[in-house]
Amino acid sequence: MRREFRIVFQAIFFIATVVNASFAQVQTQTEQVTAVTASDAIGSVATAKGGPTVTRGDKLFILAAGNEIFKGDVLQTARDGALGVTFDDETTLTLGASTQITVNEFIYQVSSTGNTAVYTMARGTLAFFAGQAARSGDMKIATPSASLGIRGTTGVVDVLDRTGRPGETKVKLYQDQGGTVGRIEIFDNTGAQLGLLSRAQTGLAIRLDQALTRSLGQPRFAAVTLSIDPQELVRDRAEVRQLFNVRTLGRQIINIRRGGTVPPAPQLRTPNLQGPPAQRPAPAQRRLQRQQNLQQTPALQRAPAATQPPGQLRRQTPQRPPAQRPRTAPGSGGIQTR
Repeated sequence: MRREFRIVFQAIFFIATVVNASFAQVQTQTEQVTAVTASDAIGSVATAKGGPTVTRGDKLFILAAGNEIFKGDVLQTARDGALGVTFDDETTLTLGASTQITVNEFIYQVSSTGNTAVYTMARGTLAFFAGQAARSGDMKIATPSASLGIRGTTGVVDVLDRTGRPGETKVKLYQDQGGTVGRIEIFDNTGAQLGLLSRAQTGLAIRLDQALTRSLGQPRFAAVTLSIDPQELVRDRAEVRQLFNVRTLGRQIINIRRGGTVPPAPQLRTPNLQGPPAQRPAPAQRRLQRQQNLQQTPALQRAPAATQPPGQLRRQTPQRPPAQRPRTAPGSGGIQTR
């Protein structure tokens, strides 16, 4: 009997040891994956408004200031939203309302000439400041109608979704924060250059070339000189000012990350998938509901009279006799008597 008990005890001890070792190994692997994921961050959210989201893999999260950005992230804003992101090379992007952009590639190393930054813009308005990746390597922004080669500058891109001509993209060049002006090279989907911007406050509209599309049987686009109207110019200047403000905040975040004293970033939140709030009932329904509430409410009962505590005299208030109306004696000439 003792031998069987010893065998069972040894088997239980062996299983417990294996389980503990497996759990420790899984925990170590999880910590390593978490560390690798954190080290793969390539940028941070500087500003967020209106609940912008990021699609990371098959999950959707709401972004907040301080959240990290990774390669492959799909960033999107709502109709009243905005988002500002700064990358490790100080490249800064601000997304206006109803804008979607994908971070396809980002490789940056200090003192390297092989840096790369590639983004895909699906729709909306994007203002950008090109950082070191554009100056020491290659930076591109792909749109549905053209590919933009950014050569160290500041610009605004509008990809029209439901308005304007089909597939139209507006590309505008503006002065950098330091006063310099770079250039933007524009290419079509075959790699042929469509245009070049090198002067501040100038732009090109990339539109579908109807004749060339019909002759070739596939979409072809052409660059047309864009006349920026005063209202659009005011809006773009506001976008650029906001871009520079976001860049200032983003540089502070980068310096903190480089110093190794990164404050804890807010956790990513999943969107609230609950249904819409209940609508207020119609006036007729509200009246019926009030009547039902009155019928269900019990009648108010009169509070009982306060009882006199035992052994305590009750104070009586003397009553004053009613005032008598003064009488006037006949023939007194109106003099009142008592």
